[in-house]
This record gives sequence, C-alpha cells and structure tokens, in this order.
Amino acid sequence: IIFTAIGPKSLEFAGTHCDGVLLHPFVSPDGVRNSTKIVRDAAEAAGRDPMSVRIYHNIIVAPDLPKDEEEAVVGGRAITYFELPGFGDMIVEINGWDKSVLDEIRAHPKIACLNGKPADQAYTRQELVDVSRILPKQWIDEGAAVGTAAQCADQLMAFLDAGADEILLHGSSPFDMGPLTTELKRALVARGL
Repeated sequence: IIFTAIGPKSLEFAGTHCDGVLLHPFVSPDGVRNSTKIVRDAAEAAGRDPMSVRIYHNIIVAPDLPKDEEEAVVGGRAITYFELPGFGDMIVEINGWDKSVLDEIRAHPKIACLNGKPADQAYTRQELVDVSRILPKQWIDEGAAVGTAAQCADQLMAFLDAGADEILLHGSSPFDMGPLTTELKRALVARGL
C-alpha cells in the first residue's frame, strides 16, 4: 500500500500503516528530508522497521526544453498546485518556504477571479506562465529538475540524497526524457548505485 502524502498527519499515517509514501511534486530536498523523518519516526513509534517504508518522490522534470515549454511544464504546472488553499500551503510548509508568496499568487487577477475553482480547470499551463513568474527562482530550482539533462540528473540525485528511495519522473514527454535517463544512469553509476 503506497499512500500519497504531503502534510504531517498523512506522512505519519503512511509511516504507521503503509508500505510506502508518494511525495508530491515541488517537495524540495529539504522537504524530502523533513517528510522522510516524519515517516520513519512514525514507523519506529509503531514498532516497524523505519527503513521498510519506501519513500517515493514524484518530480517535475524539464530537461533541455525550450524556454517557453519549460515555463509551461514547470511554472504553469506549479501554479496549479500552489494556488490551492491548504494544498499549496502544505507544500510550502514542508519545504520551509515563505508562505507570503502564496498570497501573491492567489491575489493575481487570473487566480483571484476563480472564486475557489482550481486554476487547471480554467486555464492551460501556458496561460498560467505569467502567474508563475511570481514564484521565487529557488522554488523552481529546489522543487523540480530543470536545465540540461545533466543538471536535471544532478538535481534528481539531491532528492535521493535527501531520503527518497525511488524517484518518479513527471512533466515532460518520453521523447524529452531520453537524454535525461542517460545522464541519470551516469549519475547513479558515479555514486555506486
């Protein structure tokens, strides 16, 4: 049983009762570290082997994409997560990021006019790129894997180093993932994995 979790209560539940936990996109390496600790502590408190609970992390990747496509794949998609009250707050909280940025996102005219309707039901990712420019560069740099295939592979290693046992690549097409998988294999071999 793999449980999808962001907040501390759901992470504790996963550690207590499940075989694994799937972390949400835009959870940074610090967020992975924080989440892993909550899961493993809960497993131990439940009398389970903490390492028996697998940590899976779903990561938005944008290797070697043209700038406009990268902004839609990463930034536009990010807005669909961060604009949601409660949901975006949990991602920001587990990462230790500044919550005031969420107020700016939610005050943007495209988001404010939705009256609680999710942005991904009203706009395409491309239509949310202008809103995504509110996001601090740090959030994209730490929460996703963006840049050259080699840079993406290095960022993916940071998630593994932070405690993820497995990574799931999300966001780009399979065609765009080819060079990344080559670089990822290189990075894994270099670490003896």
